Amino acid sequence: MKNYIIAFILFSLFPAGVCCTALAAADKSGDIDSLRSVLEKWVETKQLISSEKQNWCSQKEVLIDRTKLLEGQVRDLNAKIEDAETTIGKTEEKREALSVQHEKLTSAVSILRDVIARLESRTLKLLVRLPEPVQEQVAPLSQEIPKDMEASTLSLSTRYQNLIGVLNYINKFNNAVTLTTEVRKLDSAQAVEVKVIYLGLGQAYFSNDTATIGGMGRPTDTGWEWERRDDIAPAVSSAIAMYNNEKTADYVALPVEIEN
Repeated sequence: MKNYIIAFILFSLFPAGVCCTALAAADKSGDIDSLRSVLEKWVETKQLISSEKQNWCSQKEVLIDRTKLLEGQVRDLNAKIEDAETTIGKTEEKREALSVQHEKLTSAVSILRDVIARLESRTLKLLVRLPEPVQEQVAPLSQEIPKDMEASTLSLSTRYQNLIGVLNYINKFNNAVTLTTEVRKLDSAQAVEVKVIYLGLGQAYFSNDTATIGGMGRPTDTGWEWERRDDIAPAVSSAIAMYNNEKTADYVALPVEIEN
């Protein structure tokens, strides 16, 4: 009776081949305990297979979720790489444009530096031909003009502004009649205070207050040269009075020296 019960259990749980093998083993040996052991191992194996399937299903869902997450990250990275490549391309274009602009500016600065250097050289030569009142007025700017253009640490803009300041004042003085009070050394080395009237930068005349001492001056490459001419003192004194509105305007005859 027990053998029939075991056979029923075997057929309900195991395939036919396994059942036949198990029954044969039981009939031959009559060892029910051995059959029970086989049955337990089989059940244990089935449970293990079921557990592994459940674990695999759970891990499979996790792997699918991770795969989807990684695929999303890969898409984001690809999009960022494309954006970076686009940005790099635009940056490269800007760099090339800036490089071209830099070359143009470098060339322009080189030309400007040469122009300013020539102007500074000519202005330094011009300063020598200026009368003392003009030299004193432009001294704060003219002193900044470098004697050695290559060794100058001043910026081009500063050097240019200094030149413009000096030349503007010189031009203003040259286009006006200017009256100053100066001290002239006479032939006897005696110093006399006189009034000097400048006709621009081309000619000047001086006279003392009593119109007994007079003279004229003109620019040279080594500075202004002054010549005593007492005979023109009255005419110079008259011109000065007209300039100060102390006398009615009239024609005044004064000598002029023209430099070829």
